[in-house]
Amino acid sequence: MQSITRVLMLKLEQGLSMSRVAAAVGIGKATVHDILHRADAAGVGWPLPEGMDEDEIRARLYPKKPAPGACARLAPDFDGIRAELTKPRRRRSPRLTRILLWEEYCEEAWAAGKEPYSYAWFCDRLADGVGVSQSALKMRFDYPPGEYLMTDFSGKTLPLIGPGSPRGHAEIFVAVLPWSQKVFAYAVASQTAQDWTLAHRAAFEFFGGVATFVIHDNLPAGVTENRGLDGLTLNRDFRMFCEHYHTVSLPARQARPRDKGAVEAAVGFVGSALLAALRRRNFFTCDEMNAAFRERLGVLNGRRMKAYGKSRDELFAEERALLKALPARRWEWATWHPRKVGLDYHVTYDKRHYSVPWSHAGRRVQVRVAERTLEIFSEQGGERLAVHRPGAFKGRFCTERDHMPSHHREALELRVPDLGSWLLAKASQTGPAVLRWAQGCMDAWEFPEQSFRTIRGVVSLADKHPRELVNAACEDAILEANTSYGYVRDWLGKARKAEARVPPDEPIPPHDNVRGGAHYRRGRTHP
Repeated sequence: MQSITRVLMLKLEQGLSMSRVAAAVGIGKATVHDILHRADAAGVGWPLPEGMDEDEIRARLYPKKPAPGACARLAPDFDGIRAELTKPRRRRSPRLTRILLWEEYCEEAWAAGKEPYSYAWFCDRLADGVGVSQSALKMRFDYPPGEYLMTDFSGKTLPLIGPGSPRGHAEIFVAVLPWSQKVFAYAVASQTAQDWTLAHRAAFEFFGGVATFVIHDNLPAGVTENRGLDGLTLNRDFRMFCEHYHTVSLPARQARPRDKGAVEAAVGFVGSALLAALRRRNFFTCDEMNAAFRERLGVLNGRRMKAYGKSRDELFAEERALLKALPARRWEWATWHPRKVGLDYHVTYDKRHYSVPWSHAGRRVQVRVAERTLEIFSEQGGERLAVHRPGAFKGRFCTERDHMPSHHREALELRVPDLGSWLLAKASQTGPAVLRWAQGCMDAWEFPEQSFRTIRGVVSLADKHPRELVNAACEDAILEANTSYGYVRDWLGKARKAEARVPPDEPIPPHDNVRGGAHYRRGRTHP
């Protein structure tokens, strides 16, 4: 009785909508519709007629049921209704629901002056003749522990208030291990490739390991192109991220959210346990939001699940050992910049110059600038050519010795600060006499640097002449107190010519036709 009078008062006096009346009274919208329809048919309005008591108004709206056999209910046209439900739906066509079809049936019954059947009776009889389509069947997957990680953006956001900046919203990244159901949530500023990749890095670090496969959505940050059976193309940065962590990216099929059903369910948990619980808090940065997420995730993952009889943390304790270890070096986000190698075999980035092997001079390359490193890759094939630390000062050259051609390395040696020690070490390798001559050569000049070119020239003579001869030449030069490169060079040239003129020292074998020197001296007369 109280429901009837409140419905009539709220609708007829205050003019509230059907939904608001139903919410205020605590009954269904269909029940509100039924009360108003019965009141209109019975001629009952608002305010109620004077003297009408509770029994009278209920009797007028709900008369006694007729005797068996004289039921005034309208039977639904189930054949037509089933045809409506099973008819193929076009992409832009609205989806029919059972509650909508039942309400239409009720209006048809009331228009015919008959009573409709209840919604429960309607659904039971309707289900008897409607088969289950093959597309509605659900497949249960068995995910081995430590093998899979499912990720997605939740589609829900939280307000992000920056000091002095307009109000924005943070995107919520969700990851879940389907075997243990352990959930991770992470707030990022956007759905760009950078935020998508760094959110996966945060997920791996949260779980303390890496799953073999990552099943994720087809958003552009992760998948550049998905051609189904013809193959797919991953985003370059996300592909390199997966290679760094030795995991395999498995994008879900397009418009197939059940391929990643575990994370779809986790999105609901995150929405109720995190986003709804934190809706009244103000966050200025994503870091503040993630710190709050950590606290709430501890509650969510520690809560006991009825289906398993354990909490997510308890199940994860068994799965943790089966995850692959994190790599020794943490992944760093980087930006790519096309460049052309100059004739000095250097590329320029941010007014700093970095070397590559000299054979790539004049070619186009890709420069990958990370947080702490600068890598240079060939444009074709993606071969890494060089790795540098970003330079501290603009205009400086970062040159690796191995990238230089041989004649440039030799020229560089002439400019090293400790060239004197290097030259004496080279002279010592040639021989002791060469070392003594080189030391005397340095002492003969007022500044030792003035003798470096001469010493280098004498040491290089060992590349053309035997070291024994070079040592002998330096011994002679020491005796003559000569520190000239030309003296040592000329001495070696004369020695090599003398060696060429020396006849071979071969004994003459005895023979009857060989007369010897005595034969010629016998007939010689001296004046």
